[in-house]
Amino acid sequence: MMLTLGRSRGRNGKAQMTWLKDLVLRIFVQHDRGELLSLGLSSTTPSDRTSEARSNWNRMTQPCPPIPHPANVPGDFYVEYNCCTMCGVPFVEAPELFGTHTDPAGYEHCFVKRQPATLKELNHMFGAIACAELQCIRYSGRDQHILNHLIKIGERSICDYPREDL
Repeated sequence: MMLTLGRSRGRNGKAQMTWLKDLVLRIFVQHDRGELLSLGLSSTTPSDRTSEARSNWNRMTQPCPPIPHPANVPGDFYVEYNCCTMCGVPFVEAPELFGTHTDPAGYEHCFVKRQPATLKELNHMFGAIACAELQCIRYSGRDQHILNHLIKIGERSICDYPREDL
């Protein structure tokens, strides 16, 4: 197998890396022996296997959804698991909404201890989201007013279900 490391030009003129995708497809599909490899390839002809490998590759490269820290209370706002650096911002912006959890190894992690119940608390949550160093505080709800406000303040990426029309 020959592997060329380089960039090729696509139809739209933007440079794109093609060697990794080619390598993965060659690993998943063995044309020379007609054997099927991993990723549940079930097709028997080389062209079908290549198509199926591409489909599986596209499915595998989708971003994984964020996982909430287990200490978060149920609700739409949460802190993502293994994301917190204990920057302290949530405790300055919304101390009534955030707590600290220490795992068995002694590592501290912030979490949402109470969901916002008033407009004032919601504004505190927005402040914590806007000021946090990392985007660990996330919104998994679908309330259009909250989504609109988060998008307006430039925080679309923390929304698990962002509005596509904005």
